[in-house]
Amino acid sequence: MKGTVIILDGSPSVGKSTISREIQEIAEDPYFYFSIDDFMKKLPSRWIEFTDDLNYVNGLGYQLTSDEEGKPMIRFKAGPTGERFILGYINAIKGISDAGNPVIADAIITDPKWLEWLTDRFEGYPLFLIGLRAPLSVLENREKKRYEPPGMTRGRFDEVYGFEKPFQLEIDTSRTSPQKAAQEILRLVKNNR
Repeated sequence: MKGTVIILDGSPSVGKSTISREIQEIAEDPYFYFSIDDFMKKLPSRWIEFTDDLNYVNGLGYQLTSDEEGKPMIRFKAGPTGERFILGYINAIKGISDAGNPVIADAIITDPKWLEWLTDRFEGYPLFLIGLRAPLSVLENREKKRYEPPGMTRGRFDEVYGFEKPFQLEIDTSRTSPQKAAQEILRLVKNNR
């Protein structure tokens, strides 16, 4: 039997990690939390590039720039090696589920192709795609408190929320506590088993 898969998608600083840990605390089942940030630490650092030109990125690339108002933005791009990394992450989540384990994973889906990979690989699985959102101003305040590089949220915001995704549930984390969000997600899972 395949384990339940909960994917939390949203911008940096939206609360994916906090809500994942809350689900682990209150769920009856032993959910594995499989974080993209932890998975990324397995990638050799030379494949994580800070560059002025994202056109030549092979791994995972970050570019410090600014918007029309001069506010800092950090743009992201996955090159060929970076896309294999993302596909590997998706397949690793699938492997955890295939062993019968319930799993929570986080995502920052900024490319429709990645969404297609995810939905194709999990066809027939108990998959719950949850959208997390909050106003940009709230996310940037959280970013400051987390000591994240300024502009990470602004740089990904439009890409994350710029196209439609087949969410079973959307939660505004500026209005919903992590505990309440976890309860809503687990209620959705329970009612759709």
